[in-house]
Amino acid sequence: MSKKEASFRVLTEEIINNGQCASCGACVGLCPYLTLYQGAIVFPDACALERGRCLHYCPKGPLDLNELARQAWKTPYEGLPAGPMRKIVMARAKTPPEGVQYGGVVSTLILTILKEKGFNGTLLTQWKGRDYPAGIIVRNSEEIAIHTGVHYAGAYSLAALNGHRKSDPGPIAVVGLPCQILAMRRMHTFDHPENLHYGADDLLIGLFCTWALSPRPFHAEMKRRFGDREILRYDIPPPPANRFDVFFTDGKKVEIPLEDIRPFINPGCHTCLDMTAEFADISVGAAEGFPGWNTVIVRTERGAAFFDRLVETGKLETQDLPETSLAHLIEAAAAKKKRALKTLSEKKDVTDWLGLSPQVQESIMNSNSTGGS
Repeated sequence: MSKKEASFRVLTEEIINNGQCASCGACVGLCPYLTLYQGAIVFPDACALERGRCLHYCPKGPLDLNELARQAWKTPYEGLPAGPMRKIVMARAKTPPEGVQYGGVVSTLILTILKEKGFNGTLLTQWKGRDYPAGIIVRNSEEIAIHTGVHYAGAYSLAALNGHRKSDPGPIAVVGLPCQILAMRRMHTFDHPENLHYGADDLLIGLFCTWALSPRPFHAEMKRRFGDREILRYDIPPPPANRFDVFFTDGKKVEIPLEDIRPFINPGCHTCLDMTAEFADISVGAAEGFPGWNTVIVRTERGAAFFDRLVETGKLETQDLPETSLAHLIEAAAAKKKRALKTLSEKKDVTDWLGLSPQVQESIMNSNSTGGS
């Protein structure tokens, strides 16, 4: 990308119109040129800025992973399958909040954060009663049960944070997918006079993600299948279930073969290298083979201090993650990185676009994985 090239053109032509948008929402709510309409980004007019915030926030845009890694972890980007780890354990809430999926770790983190004086709220995703998912800033514990659960579709959640920061610059906790967490790191480190996120002291809680669904086509498919029935949440049980579960507000559930859902995967997910939200302070996923438990990766000093305090005060309990479970997680994360790098390399000069050295690229391609999805 030319240093003089307009950010808007690169964002709209090379990313959004090229099927690479992650639906994270980082570029929305900054200016009149990018807005949301029925589950997609639209641009009513063009912008000629060469150094726009939109492209520099975008997790799919050109970046220097080495520089970002140094700022997040104080080490270069090595292409480790699941990113750097200070600690990896299984964890669950001692008293799981209402409506949680899996071990309740994320909900417990959020409930604690909302009681902390140092945070002005938590960014979550809302969908119940809405046509499309969207971000929401939650400020009290009563709202947590309403917005718990995994949605599996891009939500443009960071657009809500862009709007929020205009009136409240204080730190919040952000719960997001790997693409959203990467965007947050970019937002924190982009030195620009109009960047309201620069240097923000937010806590980043990342969710494991192999892929997400494109909001507009997935929503249309749910409408086709279920009409106006009100959907409560979705779930993808661990292997070998191979299904997509839809839960309704009337308490009923419908099981859909996972292969019927795959056509609605966001194409941008195929070039995402990150399965475990490696730029988060704390990353959380389901503990495969251990119902009611989460896998938790603590990555930063701040994340460690926060997580350890919840364990010490009895809000969370932990167990060692079995070696076989760790090996499977590393294998799956390595496979995603390898597939994504191969796909992206067919579209871009990865050394230039991501700042990945040939040595790191070779390390990723030679990692121990067997493919899969």
